[in-house]
Amino acid sequence: MLRGGGRSHLSTLCRSVNREVLESVNVFEFAGRYKPLNEKFRQFDAYVTGRASTKLMQAISKVGRRNHYDMVLRKKDVVMYRNRTTIADITSLVKAEIRDYL
Repeated sequence: MLRGGGRSHLSTLCRSVNREVLESVNVFEFAGRYKPLNEKFRQFDAYVTGRASTKLMQAISKVGRRNHYDMVLRKKDVVMYRNRTTIADITSLVKAEIRDYL
């Protein structure tokens, strides 16, 4: 569920798309209106992606501190922490942690 600014961006995007679809008379008019709509979508996508990345890094840090890990290594979408004697894949722990953010 989107909160705060995300919900606002999505509402604005949906209103704009609905208005464009309803008001669009021909392909040429729609093509002229597509560019600003595309820009709004890119702004929304950047906002959501940025917020998701921030929340993911918060979850990773929280799991790392809770388990007393020293270092995070990221490889092919797998997040791992390294302790002095072990290497552990903490992906499932991070997934469980981010459920609270959704």
